[in-house]
Amino acid sequence: MSTLDENPFPLASFVEGLLGEAIAHVPAWKEPSVQDESHTLELLEKAHQVASESSAHVAPAIDPSSALWAARLTHWLCWQVLCPGESSRQLPATLAKPPSTESPGTHFAVDLCLRFAPSIEQQISRTDGIDGMEAVLARLLEPWPLSALGTKIQVSAQSLRVILEDGCLRACYRDRFIERGANRWPTEDPSLREKISRLVRETVGEHPELIPTPLHDFFNPEE
Repeated sequence: MSTLDENPFPLASFVEGLLGEAIAHVPAWKEPSVQDESHTLELLEKAHQVASESSAHVAPAIDPSSALWAARLTHWLCWQVLCPGESSRQLPATLAKPPSTESPGTHFAVDLCLRFAPSIEQQISRTDGIDGMEAVLARLLEPWPLSALGTKIQVSAQSLRVILEDGCLRACYRDRFIERGANRWPTEDPSLREKISRLVRETVGEHPELIPTPLHDFFNPEE
């Protein structure tokens, strides 16, 4: 992560670097202007189109307000890590109320930026002076199972069911579960664990070496 000098569109600059280069150039956190949000939404809509075209399933339509909320939240989290002495641990009021988690489209939109959550979690664990941020991150990510994959966070069973019941999100979740080599279960719910196991087993087929650690006992109960 790196800081940027003052610019008129800090949120759009942040999102452009994050989505274009997977590098968080982090302007100082502040509430975005109407123009800044407009520029940011254009970037998010393009990212949504790319993500939709790469899916083998029909992707949910973009939820603009949810995508913007997640972009602003990701910016705030990165600013906490980068400049802990200049920022308040208090979540801004405009971010305190997350979008509804009942719609697949909301999860897909939120994930455009929050999918970088594992990197943020790693940075928080390595950064001095930000005590309590791990708990804050866990609370913020608990409703978003797709974005939280690869973190240590236990997620909402209700939200995870929304993910697993939608064809596009289910495929994204399966692929990311394998890709990130998940090393712990994201839920304590045994029925959801079994669904995840079945989903991954159908995918890896003759290549059990691709099975992430938490599924080993499921596939090899005698070991």
